[in-house]
Amino acid sequence: MSRQITVAMIIQDYLSHVGGAQGQLASLGPFLQAHNVKVSVITRRYPGLATRDVVDDVDIFRIGSPGKKNFASASFTLMALPVLKRIEPDIVHVHGLLSPLTTGLAGKRLTGVPLVAKVLRGGNLGDLHRLKTKLFNAARIDWMRKSVDTFLVISDEIDRELADIGISARRRERLPNGVDTYKFSPVSETEKRSLRKYLNLPEDGLICVYTGRLVVEKQVHHLIQVCEQLHTRHPELLLLILGSGPQADTLRDIASQNVRFIGFTDQVDVYLKAADVFVLPSSTEGLSNAMLEAKAAGLAVVATNVGGAPDVIEHGVNGWLVNPEATDSLKAGLREVLRDDELRRTLGTSARQKMVEEFAFPVIARRMRQVYDRLLDSHSVAVTNN
Repeated sequence: MSRQITVAMIIQDYLSHVGGAQGQLASLGPFLQAHNVKVSVITRRYPGLATRDVVDDVDIFRIGSPGKKNFASASFTLMALPVLKRIEPDIVHVHGLLSPLTTGLAGKRLTGVPLVAKVLRGGNLGDLHRLKTKLFNAARIDWMRKSVDTFLVISDEIDRELADIGISARRRERLPNGVDTYKFSPVSETEKRSLRKYLNLPEDGLICVYTGRLVVEKQVHHLIQVCEQLHTRHPELLLLILGSGPQADTLRDIASQNVRFIGFTDQVDVYLKAADVFVLPSSTEGLSNAMLEAKAAGLAVVATNVGGAPDVIEHGVNGWLVNPEATDSLKAGLREVLRDDELRRTLGTSARQKMVEEFAFPVIARRMRQVYDRLLDSHSVAVTNN
């Protein structure tokens, strides 16, 4: 058994604010504890949330950050440092390259412990792109380049972006997001029909599902348009849209009766098990947790060839990749998967196998502990030599 270590996680939002990064950290915590990693979370405090909390044996420190963006970010960092000192971590692990990283960089200077930075997203809405638009961006990138010990990379796209700014390969560690392969798991056809009845869905016919935020870059309007065009060939086709966001009303306005908006739900796993195909039509992504969950549930996945999708999907083997710029490509890919029952079964079975072998939370937690151990060994040698 490895010795116990304490890791201070710094993240923009945390429970009860749950998005992709937040959900990843909350789910991974118990598995890290199984590897003798004590997790403490430092995050921003929002109205109605306590300043201190303990959830699943994870200590949560919520810090107020009053004022406008730049002032709020600076005040969060200043107020987080005494908390970080009190935690006495062996490692500081930040999620994202904006405010959490600034705090982590200052925290490393204060504590002298190794610093890990997880890059959450690449592309034109990604961490590095956004960092380059901020005040003092050149100085911040230089500080990051010199001071972060290990970058956790979830996609080839992010890996290339880090290489382009001079981050060496030895400091770039490939470690994807994880997925709960117990909660998100396949069901038999009999169980699927039973779940459809429970959810008040048609027991027969094809069901496509999208889960995620309803924002412009997810291009859900493209999916609605394509499913409407495919309705002539598949009159029984039903599209389920799970999630909420600023585009919700606009999407409802263009949707036909064959689209059902579920909104926010804590039964995502149940809806996935009841569906046949998962579609992710985004123009940009990091590594979509929704896609990983769908693959773990044994669904055939049709996804645009962006972000981490091509790293996870082998086209025609465990998923189907389409061009993000062309709705015709999305239509052709979805049509191909919908028309072939055997193809859907094959894609779903292979997708599930990959999730269990490479992306299950116990696998990711074990690999993360190995990253921590290598980093602590290197740090100990450096301190001894100095």
